Amino acid sequence: MDHSPSGSRALSEVHPVGGHGGPGGQRRGGGRRDPFPAIPEAALRGSILLADDNEINVKVLHEYLQARGYAVTVARDGYEALAVVNQVHPHLILMDIQIPRLDGLAAIRRLRALPAYTTTPIIALTALAMPGDRERCLEVGATEYLSKPVSLRSLVETIEQLIHE
Repeated sequence: MDHSPSGSRALSEVHPVGGHGGPGGQRRGGGRRDPFPAIPEAALRGSILLADDNEINVKVLHEYLQARGYAVTVARDGYEALAVVNQVHPHLILMDIQIPRLDGLAAIRRLRALPAYTTTPIIALTALAMPGDRERCLEVGATEYLSKPVSLRSLVETIEQLIHE
């Protein structure tokens, strides 16, 4: 199995910043509605890289954050996050710790090693909260740690605090 960023499926599954269409979505070539429509550039409050492999989490977080003015790019694993981060230059990264191929802790470590991302806010998210998880996440470079299920309202409050510090 290829575990390198160049061998990842990152670019085929990533939803580019701003999506593919206007409000309400735009029809693609096949006549399907884009599930991740763009919002007007003037309304953007910042860009977020969401690294999560759970489709329900991705859909809920993407729609909620986009409705609040954030451009969201999705990566399905740690390697995809690393492959995409330099293309989108996010203001903040939401990193699920239990993602496949390269877990969230290793991805955070690698992101922090990149000069452009030493201070970018990273919120570590995990559904399997165990004793010591918060400390491990913060130790490798996460700015904040939230356990799932996360309150969407408090997530946005945390994002706003971190982006506007």
